[in-house]
Amino acid sequence: MQVKGNCRVDKPSLKRYRKRVRQLASQFASFKLEHIYSQDNSDARSLARAGFHTIFVDPIYQALWEILYWCHDPESAKNYVLDQRCDDYHKTKYILDTIECCLPESFAAIQKLCTNISRRISRRSLRLENNRARASLLGIY
Repeated sequence: MQVKGNCRVDKPSLKRYRKRVRQLASQFASFKLEHIYSQDNSDARSLARAGFHTIFVDPIYQALWEILYWCHDPESAKNYVLDQRCDDYHKTKYILDTIECCLPESFAAIQKLCTNISRRISRRSLRLENNRARASLLGIY
């Protein structure tokens, strides 16, 4: 129901999944979703459970897990982002995107950190309207 747009999606992480499903679905000539209750589909439940347990093998999910682990509170999020910022612009942007999506309180602390950095660098406030700008700022700081 959420993918079809018949139900609201509240969790930011589920919004990302819904967006990805819609992107993938648009690549097919036709696409059909049918809801099956979990008690009627033990095979799917077993596959989902197996997929969940192999999540740490996939490097993308391992990176996501690491971000969620180290950024669970605002102070540790600021330290983690500052420690990682020089590795790679795209990595920094991915970290910021993940924190924004999954950890709103920590992201608010990162926004405040970036605002404070921009004030220290220049009297005129830099435009930090998106994570691309924040990643660039953190990379040069």
